[in-house]
Amino acid sequence: MLEDSIYVRVILIDFTKAFDIADHTVLMSKLAELQLPGNIYSWVGSFLTARQQVCHFSGEVSMLKSFNLGFVQGSGLGPPLFLVLAQDLNTLSRNSELIKFADDLTLLVPENSDVSVATEFYKQDWANDNSMIINLTKSKEIILYNSRAILISIPDPIYGIERISSAKLLGVYIQGNFSCDVHFKHITYYCFKSKTSYT
Repeated sequence: MLEDSIYVRVILIDFTKAFDIADHTVLMSKLAELQLPGNIYSWVGSFLTARQQVCHFSGEVSMLKSFNLGFVQGSGLGPPLFLVLAQDLNTLSRNSELIKFADDLTLLVPENSDVSVATEFYKQDWANDNSMIINLTKSKEIILYNSRAILISIPDPIYGIERISSAKLLGVYIQGNFSCDVHFKHITYYCFKSKTSYT
């Protein structure tokens, strides 16, 4: 994208409790569209249906409580099921790109996009249709640019979204100018901390 644009706006989209409030009815309807073998479809439905949980605190255990939303935390099915839920969440412009990894959604909008970054970001209709809530507080923006380029003007941030200079994405810190110093400092800190804990 930076070959054709001076900068690329990156929005790290966060949905409030994405794994906890996923609607099973919406998910099963999207799974049906994938034309999975009937036994696989039924197995996923059985996995999601009539689940119960308890709360354990200070030696006390609560009564069983049924729940019909969300995915089991730490289960192998959670991330792929969320991707199925988000399969129809796409960009409006061919110039933009939406990268999906489990519930981490990253929107890339180049400077020369024919659709504004705000229009691309506010997927309120999709969120409402899928019983999801965009978390404006945790969603962030970072501007990527070629370190050799001169940024004459930086666009105004999206209303309600904090603009940051570096962000942790899938375990790696990225910076607007593609420098690695924040990531290296992070690794060095934890290496030092690990070393001192053994001495």
